[in-house]
Amino acid sequence: MLRTALSLGVLLLLAPMLLGGCESPGGSDRDGDGKLGINDANAIQLKMDAVKQIRVSAGEARERGDTDRLREDMLRALSDTQITTIETHLDSGDVEAFLSELVDEWSRGDVDSLFELMELRLSEVGMSMKFTLPIGEAMDAPTP
Repeated sequence: MLRTALSLGVLLLLAPMLLGGCESPGGSDRDGDGKLGINDANAIQLKMDAVKQIRVSAGEARERGDTDRLREDMLRALSDTQITTIETHLDSGDVEAFLSELVDEWSRGDVDSLFELMELRLSEVGMSMKFTLPIGEAMDAPTP
């Protein structure tokens, strides 16, 4: 039972890569912070370590009912460059308000639905979200 749950957890973490949503990490970190990069002006590259942290925070938010840390972790996952880029696409120009509305709309549902909602909301403002693996992790990832 535990092994099945762990396998499912690993599969969920790798799902974006297995479904072809993973981009090559080369050149995606333009501001040098090691977290995120922008491949083009409208695409957010979210590295898997940031995805993992957001997943952990979302799980804790579901259990405890407190979404403040989730909001903080989501904001922390964005580089200054990406925050500026998102702000230019938002009518309000406020990324923190955007993330707060997103988390409130999610209302502590399924963790995967948070990422689906994030992709949907970004698409509504003309942006997309993609996932990246560091080179070492990409080479160790199982092939479908």
